[in-house]
Amino acid sequence: MMITASGSSVYLKSLAMEDADAIQRNADDPELARDVASAGHFPHPYTMADALEFIQRAVSLYPLMTDLHLGVWATSENALVGACALRGIDLRNKRAEIGYWIGKPHWGKGYGKNAVAVMLSYGFKALELNRVYCNAFESNARSIALLRSLGFVEEGRLRAHDTIEGKPVDSLSFGVLKEEFVKMQKVEISD
Repeated sequence: MMITASGSSVYLKSLAMEDADAIQRNADDPELARDVASAGHFPHPYTMADALEFIQRAVSLYPLMTDLHLGVWATSENALVGACALRGIDLRNKRAEIGYWIGKPHWGKGYGKNAVAVMLSYGFKALELNRVYCNAFESNARSIALLRSLGFVEEGRLRAHDTIEGKPVDSLSFGVLKEEFVKMQKVEISD
């Protein structure tokens, strides 16, 4: 599976075992692990075994359509730079959770924002979702800014919900509705 969008600096593509090197290299960073640890399965150090397990799990979930984990490919570099996922896809209630990460060497290039926008477009159009949500640590200013720039609204605060380096940290809950995303991004998503 490949998902593209005109004007985007990235495309999303199904993961394969040959992507393990790039996943491991990009994911093996303590700052990245700290920022996305709320996803539950982002160790540091991030080993080749971790990368292979991540890819195997992603591939096994593709046919079920409950979780969709795709690689983020930078078009200008023709390189895998991270991952983006829709998790807990609930077609009955038309919602899913989004998760994403970009390897630190590729930060500041807009790849994360583009990846999330491409995945949201796919979720709202192809899967006919109405709502996508995400949690971010209060300390993760980059992720919070990314979410807000795409129309996500802060919906709540889970006080001392997670722990970073042994200290409790608040987790912020964000959500975006299809109509909000379409309006903010000025994109057309037909029903």
